[in-house]
Amino acid sequence: MQHLSRKLLGVLAFLALAVSVASLQAQSTYGAIEGTVTDPTGAAIPGARVEARNQDTNDVRDGETDSQGIYVFPNPAPGSYTIAVTSDKFAPGKNENIQLQARVTATSDVQLQLVLRVPACKRIR
Repeated sequence: MQHLSRKLLGVLAFLALAVSVASLQAQSTYGAIEGTVTDPTGAAIPGARVEARNQDTNDVRDGETDSQGIYVFPNPAPGSYTIAVTSDKFAPGKNENIQLQARVTATSDVQLQLVLRVPACKRIR
């Protein structure tokens, strides 16, 4: 009987420890920044380069949009961010002063404008 009580105490202690660790992980001070990059028609832009820059610390994170034009920066420190996006055939886009708070996901969608490139003309004399 005493052997069974020790096993039960061991199992209960393990469960209590597991619950405490899970609780600590849930109390993260970090949030996330996510968004969708689209063209002027609202179509997703896959493969766009996205930069999240903390305006206070100058910490930079780089990423890329997925096939649906979505980007996610998990766990950046809380603060004010600038999101800069570039992609071929589009003018660069930027959203400034994105406020990220602890344990919150900030959304910053960016719509890029098309760039029309006109070939250089030769001067005729």
